[in-house]
Amino acid sequence: MDQEKRKMIYTEIENWQRNRLLPDQYSEFLLNLYDENQSGKDNHLLSLSSLMQGNIRSWLSAFGISSWICFVGFYFSVFSWPMQIFTALVFIGLCYAYAFVWRHTRITTSYTLTGMASFLLLGFGIWLIDLHQINFKLGSIILLLLCSLTWTILGYLMDIGLLHYFGFIGWALLYAALFYHAVPDASWWQVQMLWLPLSVLMIWFSWLVHHKDHKLPSVYFIVGITLWFMPEADLTILRGHSPEVMGLLSFIKIAIAFSLLFNLRKKWIAWVVS
Repeated sequence: MDQEKRKMIYTEIENWQRNRLLPDQYSEFLLNLYDENQSGKDNHLLSLSSLMQGNIRSWLSAFGISSWICFVGFYFSVFSWPMQIFTALVFIGLCYAYAFVWRHTRITTSYTLTGMASFLLLGFGIWLIDLHQINFKLGSIILLLLCSLTWTILGYLMDIGLLHYFGFIGWALLYAALFYHAVPDASWWQVQMLWLPLSVLMIWFSWLVHHKDHKLPSVYFIVGITLWFMPEADLTILRGHSPEVMGLLSFIKIAIAFSLLFNLRKKWIAWVVS
């Protein structure tokens, strides 16, 4: 097949993948099949094929990267405070950057790097708070704010629903902490009114996004469903209410939610699965 025709097919498959006309695994297979630069991919310094072929540059690069990671891991605690933050952010930023670049061409690698960077962002933050004896409440709020902002933005830009979802869950936790600090003795009805309007708002936002750009509507719908049950979690975990009573209330809300979902299934399924 001539290069021009191969390039045209490759571009069309990319459009199918971007518009979700094909499952990711099929799109990735076809992209690899029609990629005119397959030989260039095989020559990538850290590709599996180059390592199997005994490419000395690939092995030296892998050795250098592994040594650098071990060095940073063992001596991280003796670095100065600015150096620790800089090193952590550079490494996490590189993981996110490569994940973003490869989000359409190397989907599995992109997801792996995204997951690793997300865990490292949270893990490094907890480690730094403990290592330097930072005020736990203040440090936790700053870390959760940073994680939520990062996961929400990158989850949207990279079209990774799970990451986007965890970003919203982070915002929900911050919201819960804020109102617990403001109204620690809130009644059952007050807590319900703190969360249920947000639940309805997110489900409505799911419908709105479906009509606008069809991007991640299912994520917002699941966030809305999650917020529906947040009052009981808030009352049990933060305000010390009886778990048995909250469990019964949760069961009642599950029954109400399933009843509403069943009766309105022809409406919400259309936009959630689009």
